[in-house]
Amino acid sequence: MPPVDYRDEVKIESRVWLRRLYWTAGSLALVIGFIGIFLPVLPTAPFLLLASMCYARASVRLYNWLMNHQWFGPPLRDWKRTKALPLRVKILAISMIALSAGASVIFLIPLVPVKIFVTVCCSAVAFYLAFVIPTR
Repeated sequence: MPPVDYRDEVKIESRVWLRRLYWTAGSLALVIGFIGIFLPVLPTAPFLLLASMCYARASVRLYNWLMNHQWFGPPLRDWKRTKALPLRVKILAISMIALSAGASVIFLIPLVPVKIFVTVCCSAVAFYLAFVIPTR
């Protein structure tokens, strides 16, 4: 399948310093997202979405590369098309949040206020995933 040109979705920032900032932020988000493929406690999707947003303001070439990439492109294109997550992705994400937050609160975090903060934040993210983002 030939690569698709997503030029019409790109709005390049006119200020050079801001365009470089977007390029840097997008590249950093892409690296963190890539690492998240291998580390179960680090989410991949939000960093890929951030990278695509940054690249869409920094470079047509980088945005096209990301959207046509064999690994990163399909989930990004799917999100753009449906704005929904598959049920298995939701279950996996919420399970990983529960496991990592639970283990952190039980074994790693000594201060009760921090335990409460982590529990509330992770519960809010899990609630958002479960009930706000549509399921497909």
